[in-house]
Amino acid sequence: MLWLASLAFAAPIEVEADPTYETLSVIAYLAAYDEFLRNENKAYVAAVEAHFRPHADHPAVAMARKLRGSHSIGYNALSGLAAHVSEDFEPIAPLTPFPERLDDRWKDEEATARFLEAAAGFAEDADFDTFWSAQQPYVDAVEARFRSRLADKDVVGWFDTTFGPAEGAHYRVVPGMLTGQNNYGTSVARPDGTVSYRPALGLWSLDDDGLPTVGRAYELILVHEFGHAYGNPAVNAHLATLGPTGDALYALDPQTMDRQAYPGGELVLGETLTRAFTVLYAHDRYGEDAGTAQLHEEEGRGFRWTGAVTAVLDAQRKAGPLDIDILAPDLRDAMKAWLADPPRTPFRGVINDGQSGPWLDDMVLAAPPASTTAGAYARVVHKQFFAKKGIALVEASLHDPTAHQAVIAYGTPADNPMVARVFDHYGWTLTSTQLAIGPRRYTLEPGDHGVVFIAAVPHPDHPDLPVVVYSATSDAAMDDINAMFHGPTQWIVGEALAGKAPRPIANGSLTELE
Repeated sequence: MLWLASLAFAAPIEVEADPTYETLSVIAYLAAYDEFLRNENKAYVAAVEAHFRPHADHPAVAMARKLRGSHSIGYNALSGLAAHVSEDFEPIAPLTPFPERLDDRWKDEEATARFLEAAAGFAEDADFDTFWSAQQPYVDAVEARFRSRLADKDVVGWFDTTFGPAEGAHYRVVPGMLTGQNNYGTSVARPDGTVSYRPALGLWSLDDDGLPTVGRAYELILVHEFGHAYGNPAVNAHLATLGPTGDALYALDPQTMDRQAYPGGELVLGETLTRAFTVLYAHDRYGEDAGTAQLHEEEGRGFRWTGAVTAVLDAQRKAGPLDIDILAPDLRDAMKAWLADPPRTPFRGVINDGQSGPWLDDMVLAAPPASTTAGAYARVVHKQFFAKKGIALVEASLHDPTAHQAVIAYGTPADNPMVARVFDHYGWTLTSTQLAIGPRRYTLEPGDHGVVFIAAVPHPDHPDLPVVVYSATSDAAMDDINAMFHGPTQWIVGEALAGKAPRPIANGSLTELE
């Protein structure tokens, strides 16, 4: 492949939270939208609860619940709507004709208008302004963190080099205080023909002060979300060419796509393009190993054809800026060729992927004896979660860890041969006082209750199959390990706490552990 790098800095990226989006986020939170309930910034969530819980029966909240079912409202639909309305919840441009970059879920103009009116009423009745003023010191600190950590990342310059300068474009990162584990690639077509790019980034990796870490992972997420503003309009414009192929890609594993909120071929195509852009960016900015690692991460999230699409885009960069409109037939052909003969590749999914997919029919949960904490706990979660998926429970001591079979394994290397096989194969160690995975060390201090570890890895003997390991520095620390939020990464480490769910410490991809 040919990899090109951008050199010149382009338009700056502003960072500013959006009270309008935050109002809609609070409404979604009170309406129990799952994606707005998964938050690590506990102090902010507690403040939301204290101020807004008395308004949980407001008409705007009831309407949001109804729209969830009738119009599938949620996820990026709210950030997109916020970007298209004023601070008074009035559309910044008429909804007829329908704005080209507003999500189709808002095409019911009457329902959208009623919801905006109700949201404005909620902001007034619940006194959102007083809440927002009280939270301003924290919001300011979050904005400052994003601003300082992204200042030297010339993301816009890379897009200008790759696609050609976007004249007059405006770039604004919107920290989503309740956006949690998700990120949304929002953009708005302005009346003068220019585009305002304003992705909403969740607070999903926080330090002890409750501020986002904003390292390379956030930088790549920003690239991904900006990428939607380039890829999605092209997909929409060329559905006749690309649509059937997108539907075929979705049909390969609809469960994995649905779980990530990509329920259909059009969404899968948009995600495919922006993931390919992110691979190109990672390589251009950080080198071949980083590009390969990013490709593996995208493949691990179910987009196994990303390499084929990336190759088409990369080859065309030799001739100048990319034009997805012109490339649509070539992209279709590359994806169709991949579909005709999908290669067998090592499992590269995240923890969630390891517990779903084509291997479920023959997957087992290997548990140590019921007399152990891990064994007793594994039997409880098996009954609650895994049995309904058809996953059989087997005694770890009777399970052959080399069998051609996907496995969920609970316990320590001392009481589960499958766990021991994984640790030995990957060169990791787990003792009563330390977890060592690749270059990372997590050592118990006096008074600590333990370190817990969850990971999804390629099976040591059959790498096309997953093994999902739930382990800890002691058997006692295994209690309630599933209560630690996990799933969207390939591994996670946490601190065991007495009487509470383990506290996440770090997570990431397997390439970071090599």
